[in-house]
Amino acid sequence: MKRIYLAQHAFAYDSEVEPSRPLTPEGERDATLVAKLLKHHITVSEIYHSGKLRAKQTADIFCDQFDPVSMVQEIEGLKPMDDPQIIANHIETSTNNVLYVGHLPHLSKLAGLLINGDTNTTPVNFINGGVVSLIRENEVWEVDWIITPSLVSQPDTASSMYQ
Repeated sequence: MKRIYLAQHAFAYDSEVEPSRPLTPEGERDATLVAKLLKHHITVSEIYHSGKLRAKQTADIFCDQFDPVSMVQEIEGLKPMDDPQIIANHIETSTNNVLYVGHLPHLSKLAGLLINGDTNTTPVNFINGGVVSLIRENEVWEVDWIITPSLVSQPDTASSMYQ
């Protein structure tokens, strides 16, 4: 069984307010809450991000929680309008549990490509700061679980997900 994690960057400032679009304090808090919960339940050895500031900051927050992570780095193919096949190819060659931190509409297209073979379908609704776990058994990808910041802020709900 192969597993990957797809994360939409946490909530960032609008470009009219801050052109470089760093994470807002709410975005930093949300990413930290999700990462703190997941560090007890998943293992990630590599984290890749698009290189955009908001994705890099989100990846760094996850890295701080998922110790040890062997690599956090920018990778081609995770920007909002990139061809999802680039990351699909990377997933095929990776042997580790990897977290990809990116953007919409790219992540929706990537999930559609992996799950349905069609980039025009959206089998997953991504949320800023949320993580989607995909598993593949017998060459078929499917959603295993989704965690969002709003779920983590409700401790009884989040902790019961893993029982």
